[in-house]
Amino acid sequence: MAEQPTSLSSLQVLMSFLIAFVGGSVSILLREVIEWARKPIFQLSLDLSALNKVFVIEPRSMKDLTGNTQKVLTLKNGTGKYVRVKVHNNGSRTAHHCEAKIELMDQQGNPLPIDPSILHWVRRTPYVYKRTEDQFAPVSINSKDHEFLDVIAIERWPVPGVTFVYTYSHRPQLLLGGVNYKIKVTVFGENTEPKSMTIELSGWDGTFDGFSEKCLRVIKS
Repeated sequence: MAEQPTSLSSLQVLMSFLIAFVGGSVSILLREVIEWARKPIFQLSLDLSALNKVFVIEPRSMKDLTGNTQKVLTLKNGTGKYVRVKVHNNGSRTAHHCEAKIELMDQQGNPLPIDPSILHWVRRTPYVYKRTEDQFAPVSINSKDHEFLDVIAIERWPVPGVTFVYTYSHRPQLLLGGVNYKIKVTVFGENTEPKSMTIELSGWDGTFDGFSEKCLRVIKS
């Protein structure tokens, strides 16, 4: 009879330990679930509003696109239009240090032998940010807010009378008329999961006016 209180006391200690352990685990799990529910969530959509209007482009060097350091457009303004992706933050917290990369593929979806490069956020206009590293720097996206990414730039210059179409990235890649591409855009943030979209470019005849919304469609999002 003298051993019974000791056994009961040991059982009480064990039960207290188990209750504390389960309670602590549930508390940690609950915090993790709350953090997951509140984290930023990207939603991507193709935006063609800047493709249906024409922008004036001031004369500038085209050496970053052609590799010819002697070719400088200095006589007349050009005209341009853009393909963009709208990045919406559906979460309840700000998405920090957001950047996006572009990957080019052929019509079958095979990656082209081109290194992925960083895309340009519309708000970081070259007219305000003069340095390349600032133009392609990351941004923050507030909760329930959005930012736009420049994906493709279409430019027409009266001198020398050419149309340039290229990825609006820190290593721009010229796109050719008559060639079909698949374009994968992936957006990253330091406190959320990445989100991707794949766009198909097909049926472009190589002209400025021929590059329209009919040439584009989202095939994966």
